[in-house]
Amino acid sequence: MDVLKPRLLITRGFRFRVNRSAEPQGASYEHDEVENIDDFYSKEDLDLDENNGNYDVEVKQVYDGKYEARVPVPSVMLGSVVGKKGVTKQRIEKETQCQLRVPKPGAEGDVVITSSEKSNVLAAGRRLLMLVETSRHKLKFTHFVSLPLSGSEALFSRVLDFQEAVRKCYLPEKIDERLFLNMRKMHLTVLVLTLLDDRERQLAMDLLHECFSKKIRPMLADENGIRVRLKGLEIMNDDWSQVQVVYAKLEPTLDSLGRDVIQEMADAIQNHFEGSGLAPESRCAHVKLHFSVMNSKKLAKEMTTQQDSSWKPRLNDMKLFDAKPIYENLLDFDFGEVLISHIHLSILHTVGEDGYYRPSLTVPIKP
Repeated sequence: MDVLKPRLLITRGFRFRVNRSAEPQGASYEHDEVENIDDFYSKEDLDLDENNGNYDVEVKQVYDGKYEARVPVPSVMLGSVVGKKGVTKQRIEKETQCQLRVPKPGAEGDVVITSSEKSNVLAAGRRLLMLVETSRHKLKFTHFVSLPLSGSEALFSRVLDFQEAVRKCYLPEKIDERLFLNMRKMHLTVLVLTLLDDRERQLAMDLLHECFSKKIRPMLADENGIRVRLKGLEIMNDDWSQVQVVYAKLEPTLDSLGRDVIQEMADAIQNHFEGSGLAPESRCAHVKLHFSVMNSKKLAKEMTTQQDSSWKPRLNDMKLFDAKPIYENLLDFDFGEVLISHIHLSILHTVGEDGYYRPSLTVPIKP
């Protein structure tokens, strides 16, 4: 890591510079338990960049000249605030000279910070936000913003044609049918989210509504929805003999003003959620939109059932397949044009009545 360009963590409008120099040699930040994260960082290692961010720790003067702030912390993260045997909570209290009142296990509510000095309350609030954001990276995603494609009968038909063409490519061998996607869940992924309680789910819905009203609606023409074309195949690496996912490429579809509306819409959503603390920090200026048509994930999941319960899949444990016959015969396959009519806040690992993911929110794409 370049010490002059330390990694930034963004949470609820704050930008923290993380100095890794204090990390013990050989320690793995990515794989340590959540309650031990704070052990790697002293107070001086978490520097707040005061030229960036919106300081949304609201401090009020209460009784006896003391100051108080309430920091929303999802109940599943309260253990990270307390730490093993209360060590993390005690450390924050000692270093910021504050008192922290944490809800009991399983209870909902804010962490209440009190001190005789306003600056101490602000410092403790920022430490809590930093800890929550770092802990969030340890958790699995729960939702994602998607653009459903499953309502298109024409696309449904072309995907069936593609699957039949793939089968012919592998003759006389048989292709593993589990590689093909669930056509009822066809979509483009815009953004993944970790939403841990009702408050965060409501915030995500509010942000998506706000983004559509302020940024997306002005992009739209008179017609409802956005038409895109799916043509050609690609993979994330260069070796078609070792493939996990095959994607259909999204061709730029320009409007009368020469704008790639679908790309601008996806980028607007990503940018609008930045700093909310709900989504991972984006490393790219533009969302990489793609449509998965084959995926070996189901094969990898089967491997986990053949191992003991302590086994966790690693990158080199993933089941890969040889896609060279697809590259040689179907690289320019045309899936046709499809109308995207809704933005969907989808709940992962669920199935709705129509076979698609259950929604927390559906926003029609209308001017």
